[in-house]
Amino acid sequence: MQDHQNYRQNQNQNSPINIAAIDIGSNTILMQILQLSDIPTIIADYHGIARLSENINVTQTICPAAIRRASAILSEYALHCKTADVKYIRAVATSAMREASNSAEVVQQLEQAFGMPNFHIDIITGDEEAELSFLGAINALAAGTTYTVIDIGGGSTEIITGNKQHIISKISIPIGVVKLTEQFHITQPVKDALRLEIRHFLCETFSVIDASVHNGELIAVSGTPTALAAIACNINEYDNNKINHFRFAKEVLSQTISLVLNAELTALQSDYSIEKGRADVLSAGAMLLEALVEKLGKDTFIVSTNGLRYGVGIKKALELQNI
Repeated sequence: MQDHQNYRQNQNQNSPINIAAIDIGSNTILMQILQLSDIPTIIADYHGIARLSENINVTQTICPAAIRRASAILSEYALHCKTADVKYIRAVATSAMREASNSAEVVQQLEQAFGMPNFHIDIITGDEEAELSFLGAINALAAGTTYTVIDIGGGSTEIITGNKQHIISKISIPIGVVKLTEQFHITQPVKDALRLEIRHFLCETFSVIDASVHNGELIAVSGTPTALAAIACNINEYDNNKINHFRFAKEVLSQTISLVLNAELTALQSDYSIEKGRADVLSAGAMLLEALVEKLGKDTFIVSTNGLRYGVGIKKALELQNI
């Protein structure tokens, strides 16, 4: 009821309303601030690397160092929200929080670190994660078209097919860039024998995907496709205008992935400006993406910079407009 009253009051004053959407993932913590007017507009975008899923396959818990990293990021995000006069915040947590035995304790610590009243973190299911990623990826695209969205995270991968009216099929698979990197001890450059072993593993893992159902226009979201697009475009600094809706041909993808797999870790960071917490899992992400594109039988796909966090923001905006 309070949300309803506050929203209507702000609407009546004709003042713009800012909302924040926070995606607490297994590797990154991302936040977008959207301004609501006729359509939601992104006015700020932030990212930080906490790697909450560090060693979670072994310990089944989120380690203290990861909690400290996440707390520092969220504390900084709270300052950005205050500066931007954000009225509404929704924060969601995904795979690492779903799996960790100490997730309730971690949520409490992170909420305290954010330090703003009425701030809550929702641990969402794989299905809800898929739905929100899909909403974020297709929101600005044409209606009436069927899309298949793939979202490669740190701890899970989602594949969702549908259109703006409804979702036809969705699946969440518990493998992501951090898990794959740790499971196979991937280091740079990636040896041929290890590539083959991972390829066989991914082929078996993705055998549960029905390609005949997931046959829409392919869109890839998350850090892996955006980083690969930046390399393919020879961009040394992140440029959303060049990366968003970049179309990857299969041949260009193969060349870019080969470059990544054969590179030293220092070269990925220095020559291609891949940040430290992304560079060491990029090969895993590249192999995941390549296996998915092959499984779905696609020769081309679109890269989108709008994924889960944008979907969270759009859904919150729709809720506010309808209350």
